[in-house]
Amino acid sequence: MDNFIKKLLPAFILFFYFIAGAAAQQKKFIRVYLTGPAKVVKGYYGGHTDSSLIILANQQRVTMSYVQIQNIRTAKTVGHSILIGSVTGAFVGAITGLVTHKDPEPPPANCWFCITFETTPAENAAAGFTIGAMAGALVGTVSGFAKKKENLTIAGDFANWKTIIARLDEWLVYNSETTSK
Repeated sequence: MDNFIKKLLPAFILFFYFIAGAAAQQKKFIRVYLTGPAKVVKGYYGGHTDSSLIILANQQRVTMSYVQIQNIRTAKTVGHSILIGSVTGAFVGAITGLVTHKDPEPPPANCWFCITFETTPAENAAAGFTIGAMAGALVGTVSGFAKKKENLTIAGDFANWKTIIARLDEWLVYNSETTSK
């Protein structure tokens, strides 16, 4: 069993390396707060023109003029980060608890105070699930609060829109035609 763990560790390291790389190239999630009635459009940044913003929401392109936009906020909520962290931690913890299970050795015959705890693989997986979920929630909380969130205010003003275009040019454009559905 220990040999199996030694073989599995490099795979886990590579997995997390590729996940980190994918997260660095992640599409930009934005919320656009419109002027007038309280309406929010959520989606992924799909580009911009000289006078409008393009969002991909629910597999549809939504184009809105800068005049309609009050402000743009980036990043998902802290609750989303907590959820993703706890689910990932629970999964990794359960697998780790299941893989690391081994039967305890019997206590020495002359030891009266020696106590051994015997657990099943399912109990180890459940303990790993619980501990992993709590640790993942903690990591998700920290990363959720540490994420750089932006609030770009336009308020229907063309001068504000022109200054924000420079910031929008730095964002990765999400193109739904190039990704699999």
